Amino acid sequence: MPLASSATVYSLITLCLLFFPVLSLLAADLPTAEKKSSNQQWLNLLQFHSSDWNRKQISEVDSPEFFLAKDGKHNPLAELEESIRQLKSTPSLQCKFPARAQWLHEQGLLPNLQTTKENCPELHQWLSKFNAKSLSLVFPAAYLNSPSSMFGHTFLRINQHGQDETNLLLAQTINFAANVNHDDPELVFAYRGLFGGYPGVITVKPYYEKTKEYSEIENRDIWEYQLNLNADEIHLILLHTWELIPIQFDYYFFDENCAYRLLTLLDVARPSLNLTKNFYSYAIPSDTVRAVDESGIIREVKYRPSKATQLKHKLTVLPKHLQHLALSMAEPGTDVAKIAIQELSAQERSAILEVSFDHLRYQAQQQKTPRAVTADHSLELLKHRSHLPSKSPFPSVPTPLVSDDKGHKTFEVSINQGNVNHIQTTRFSFRPAYHDLLDPTPGYPIGAQIKFLETEIDYRETGTLRVANFTGLNITSLSGRDNFFKPLSWRVDVGAYRKYVPNSDNKEPLTPTLTIGAGHSYNRRDQQVYTLIEAKHEQHYSLDSNHSSSIGAHAGWLTYKENWQQHLYLSLYKSTLGYQHYYNELSWQFNYHLEPNVSLRGKLKINHTEGSYYR
Repeated sequence: MPLASSATVYSLITLCLLFFPVLSLLAADLPTAEKKSSNQQWLNLLQFHSSDWNRKQISEVDSPEFFLAKDGKHNPLAELEESIRQLKSTPSLQCKFPARAQWLHEQGLLPNLQTTKENCPELHQWLSKFNAKSLSLVFPAAYLNSPSSMFGHTFLRINQHGQDETNLLLAQTINFAANVNHDDPELVFAYRGLFGGYPGVITVKPYYEKTKEYSEIENRDIWEYQLNLNADEIHLILLHTWELIPIQFDYYFFDENCAYRLLTLLDVARPSLNLTKNFYSYAIPSDTVRAVDESGIIREVKYRPSKATQLKHKLTVLPKHLQHLALSMAEPGTDVAKIAIQELSAQERSAILEVSFDHLRYQAQQQKTPRAVTADHSLELLKHRSHLPSKSPFPSVPTPLVSDDKGHKTFEVSINQGNVNHIQTTRFSFRPAYHDLLDPTPGYPIGAQIKFLETEIDYRETGTLRVANFTGLNITSLSGRDNFFKPLSWRVDVGAYRKYVPNSDNKEPLTPTLTIGAGHSYNRRDQQVYTLIEAKHEQHYSLDSNHSSSIGAHAGWLTYKENWQQHLYLSLYKSTLGYQHYYNELSWQFNYHLEPNVSLRGKLKINHTEGSYYR
C-alpha cells in the first residue's frame, strides 16, 4: 500500500476513534419514540404494571377513552406514537392529557406545549383551588365494624400556601375508592369488592368531608404523613389526577385498592421511588404506608384521634361514680340544672358536662339518637359548660407509642411440630394477610382479626402430605361494650377445614365451611370475654346428605399482655338440616413474642362428636 494511502487510512481511523464517543452520545440523545416508550415515567403515566401471571406489561386503566391508540392498553410504544401525533394535530387534546403532554414536551417529542391558562381555562380553574404548597399521605386507621374498612384507608391531602391548623380542613384531598351501591348487603358488598364487582374512581373532595366521614362517623383515628415532594412533583401529580378523574379502574379490596392506586400517583411524580414494585398480589394500607416510610420521603407525622377515641380517653380519667352522672345527664330531655352536681368542684362539673356532650354527639353521629332530638339538649349542655372555666379538665389524647404502620408485618409463615390424633405431624402454614387475635397488638385494633388465604399443609409420619386447613377469609370483630359504647361483635369465616367424621370412610374430610356469628364482647383492662350465636353450613360428600347446617354458640376468653397473648374458647354446634350430629370444640392457644415479627405459639384442641374425641 502506498505511503499516502496508508496515511489517509490511519487519519480516517484516528478521526473515527476521536469522534466515535461524540457520535455515540449524540445517538443516545436522539429522542426516538422506541426508547422513550420504555421510560419508567411514561409507563407510570399510562398506569402500566406487570401482570401477576405472565409478567407482561398491561395498563390497569379500564376505560377505553384513556388511550389514544387502539392497542394502547397493551402497547406503550403505540400509545406514545399516537399521543405525539394527536397532541400535535389537535392541540386542544393537551388540555385532556396535560401530564402526558408535559412529559412528551420535556422529552423533546412534542415541540409546542399548549396547556396555558388561555388554552386550557377549565384545567387551570381546577388547579387554582389547590394552591399547592406540600402533600400529605393521610391514613385513617382500621375500623372494626365495617368489612371494607378493617384494613384502614389512605388518601392524599394537598396542603395550601398560608394554611395552618385553623383552616386545614379547607384543604383538598385526592381519594380513590370503589363506586359502590350502598343498598348492597354486607356479604354482597364483600363479594363484589373481592372480585372486582365495583368500578374504582378518583375523586377530589375537601378535607373536612373526609375527616367527618372517617373521624366522626366511623370513629377512625387519623395519621398524617407530610411528604417531601417538591413543587414540580406535586404539580405533576395534580395534572395526572386531572387525566384520571373521568376514567375508571376495576376495584379490588386486596390489590387494586385505595392504597395501591395512591402509590402509582407518587411513582408518577418520582419514578425512582418505585413504590408499587412489591405489591403485585395485594396491597394493605399499613404495608403501603410502611413502604412510603422506607422510601425516605416522609418529613413529618401527626396523629389526630377520632371523636370516639377522645371520649374513651376522657372516660379513663373521669371517676366511675361521675361517669354514671354524665351518662344520665346526656339523656335528651333531662333537666341539666336540676342534676345534683352543685356540691362538686368546678373542674368535676366541667368534666361531667364535656363527657355528656361528647357522648350525646357520638349517639347522634351513629344515628342512634335523631339529631332533632339531641340538638336542643346539646345546646343546653354547652350553655352550662360556658359558665365554668374554659380550660378543659382533661389532658390531650397521647399519641400511641406505635403507629398503625409500625405494627408487625402482615405476611406470616410458620412451621409447627405436634400430634394430630396420635399421628406425629409437621405443619407448614403461610398467611398473606393480615392479623389474628394472638398476633402482637401494637399498631392493630384490640379484638380484630382478618385472615386471608391462610393455608396449612401437613406432612405426617405416615409419609403423606395433605392440606390441613384453608381459610379463604376470616373476619372477626370483637368490639368491647360498656355503658357508653354498645357495638355488635361478629365474625365471618369461609374456608375448607378438616372435620372429624367417626363413621365415615374418610374420617377427616376437607370440608368447605361457612360460619357466620354475632354477639357481644366485654373488655376489662387486658382481658376480653365474648359470646357469639353462630350458624354454620358444611358441604362434603363424606357427610350423610352431603351437607350439614348447624346452629350453636361460640364463647371465648382472651388475654392481651405486652409480650404474650392467650385465647381459650368453646364452640358447641347442633345440626338442624342434612347430616344430623353435634360437634363441640375446646381450644387453647398461647403466643409469646420474641420480637414484633417473630413468635412462638402453642395450641391444644379437642373435638367431641358422636361420642368420639379428636385431639
